[in-house]
Amino acid sequence: MENISKKPRLYNANIFAEHKATDNLTWEYLGKLNYQEIDFQSHSINNSLAQNNQVETTNFFTKHNFNLTYRIDEKSAFLTNAVYAKSRAPQFFSLAPGLNINEEFSGNVLQNNQDSRFDKETFKLRLDYYRSFGNLKWRMVGDYTGIANDLNSVLTAIQDDNSTYTSEEYQNNLKYGYKLPSLFTSLSYMYQKKYGFGLSLQGQYYDFLLEDKIRNTRLDEQNFVLSSTVKALYNFNRKSGIMASYSYSEIAPQENNLFEGVVLTGFRNFRNNEADFKFLKTHSYDLSYNYHDFFTLTTFSAGLNHSYRKNNFFSRTLINAENTISTSFLLPTGNKDYGLFVNAEQYIHFLRTTFQLNGNYNLSFDKNIVNDSDLRDIQMRNLFVSLTLRPGLKGKFGLENTTNFSNSEYFLEETLQNTFSSLTNNFKLIYKIGERLRANTVFSFVAPDLDSINNYWFWDTEIYWTSKNKKFDYSIIARNLTNNTRFETISISDYSKRISSHNLIERFVIGSVSFRF
Repeated sequence: MENISKKPRLYNANIFAEHKATDNLTWEYLGKLNYQEIDFQSHSINNSLAQNNQVETTNFFTKHNFNLTYRIDEKSAFLTNAVYAKSRAPQFFSLAPGLNINEEFSGNVLQNNQDSRFDKETFKLRLDYYRSFGNLKWRMVGDYTGIANDLNSVLTAIQDDNSTYTSEEYQNNLKYGYKLPSLFTSLSYMYQKKYGFGLSLQGQYYDFLLEDKIRNTRLDEQNFVLSSTVKALYNFNRKSGIMASYSYSEIAPQENNLFEGVVLTGFRNFRNNEADFKFLKTHSYDLSYNYHDFFTLTTFSAGLNHSYRKNNFFSRTLINAENTISTSFLLPTGNKDYGLFVNAEQYIHFLRTTFQLNGNYNLSFDKNIVNDSDLRDIQMRNLFVSLTLRPGLKGKFGLENTTNFSNSEYFLEETLQNTFSSLTNNFKLIYKIGERLRANTVFSFVAPDLDSINNYWFWDTEIYWTSKNKKFDYSIIARNLTNNTRFETISISDYSKRISSHNLIERFVIGSVSFRF
């Protein structure tokens, strides 16, 4: 059990500039600066052991995005995009009493301390050219990406004999980066608005550097990757059509799957990797049907999708009374995902109501290892259904009601292990007086677990008014008028069920003024 208190302080600044130099030339710049300080405190009970931990984190992030668009003529255009981003996140984590990380020590650990820092720098430059030849459209993209990552972490234990212990097993000094020039081209063809075909190819040249200074390992290699996508479209008539696509991609491993030193991520959780620098190879298939009739206000779409990864990272999890250790490793065996979705909207005139249905069902096949088990076959089934009703009321009022249902099931070797269902319902009442004054109120019912009696009611209200010259906006916002003080969420996996209870801000009303010039 864990009781968490988190106090973030966020300083955020954005700047946007846009200029239309000529009718054919436009540029824009978007800059972002984000600075965040987080004080995180936790009081936990770990197998009857009371523990306190504290995390102090400082996040700094800046991003600069420049776009230029030049229309050469009515059939061609040229775009340029440049992005520079940099972030750093130093963190100090202390846990008292701590967990023993020294197999040769039999005493008590007074405290664990972990200093870590993650830095990332990214530069991207893209040159994009479009050209239309009647029914044939061509696109050519030249792209360059440079990424540099640095991870440093040290975990120490202060033992009751006043000695301090650490080892290389609990340290990281990792540098990971790559230079990635790539070339992308695509062709799409449409014949009489009935038949369509598209083909795209992308060649990427990876120049990698992976250096682990703790384990004295260095990997410097180059790799050429070719990805492709094929699409086909057939329209039965102006209202309906069918589309199929296939794509193949190879994805480079991310930095969170490459560090080998053990990192403490919670009061009982450790994580590391068995680093493997192979690309993840993925095949994806999609088939969809679409129907649109704007005269009868009817839309319908349904589709199937499937993805297959030939190799993937899996997890080896060791759980004992004191801690949980998860190790990610790569296997030459993959996982499979299947999906089905249905979206429909229909206006029924005699009811004066629009019905909207959205649903999807996902089936996943995965693998993992828990304690001393063999590689286990895990099956996950997830269902989500949403139904919205919008009655067409006359006058100043509007109504909308949305009901959401979700169900998750986990199977181990075809035997049901865990299941979980939830239900929410939102009823929204909209009141509009002219163009300048409007209000809405929302009543929400939330059942986080249908097998539990812990259900919640929420009530929120908003009132907005715009000045006559449209330069000032005034609002009154009321939240949590039912004054719920706690809220429970539930999540499951194939071997666990986690219940989290959140303290909520008591009912409040705020007023705000915004202006534009």
